[in-house]
Parts: sequence; C-alpha cells; structure tokens
Amino acid sequence: MKVEPFLLSSTLNGVLAQRLVRRICPHCKTEEVIDEETRQDVVNEVKKIYDFVSDETKKLFDSTVLSDGEKNRRFYAGKGCARCGDTGYQGRVSISEMLDVNDEVRELIAGKKDIHYDAELLKKQKFITVKQDGIIRALQGVTSFEEVLRVMSD
Repeated sequence: MKVEPFLLSSTLNGVLAQRLVRRICPHCKTEEVIDEETRQDVVNEVKKIYDFVSDETKKLFDSTVLSDGEKNRRFYAGKGCARCGDTGYQGRVSISEMLDVNDEVRELIAGKKDIHYDAELLKKQKFITVKQDGIIRALQGVTSFEEVLRVMSD
C-alpha cells in the first residue's frame, strides 16, 4: 500500500510504537547485578533523556545506575516459583514511544526524511524510545533488563 507523504503528514496527529514485555512475578522477585559494560550502555541511554524526565524518574536514575558503588548495577529478575510456573514472570506490561506529529514533523514526513535521525527534533519533543522506556521499567522492577533486551532484539 503506497501512501503519498503529503497525505500522510496532513492526517497524522501522533505515532505510537509499543512492545509487550513480561512482568516480573512479585512472589519470586530478586535483585541481580549486571556487568559493568551493560551498566554503561544503560547509563548512556539514561543520559540522553535525563533532562526531560519527571523528578521521580530522575531520583530513580540517581539512586540506581547513576549512583556510586554496587547499587548502580542492580536490576531485578524473577527466580521462578509455583505461582508463575517457574518462569519468573506473571503477566505483561507495555513499553512504548510516542511521537507528536507537529508542523516540524509534518515537514519532515512530506520531505521523506527519517525522523529518528533528527536528534534535535526528538530532544525538543522530549522523546523517549521504546528501549529507554523499557530501561525505566526495568529500573522500577516491573520487568527485567534481559526481557527488555530480548524484546528489542526481535
């Protein structure tokens, strides 16, 4: 199905992308330590969005991956129990990104340009990617970091 960019840009109000990740079972949730290389990847993603996330999320970042000591490498995982069928997970939760289609974005769409490479535009929109949202959920203990990576590699 071929759609002309000018038609698309004039009708879109927003673009939502989401993935479902498994939720850690609350009955067997445990802390785990990630390696330093993985932590550094997380820190790089966190730094991209730090300036425009909520104060609550900043506190979460500051008390985990951006803190000193071993606490900065702690994430959560489910070890498996009878309630979750020994999977460590129970239910699902979405991780998502939302792009507001404003006039600037409409111009990019009409000009057939790739919006994901316009860093300034994304920063102006306070854009959080699916992966970054997944990292926030993992730091909150809602899902595991491994689950975010698994879903993002599909």
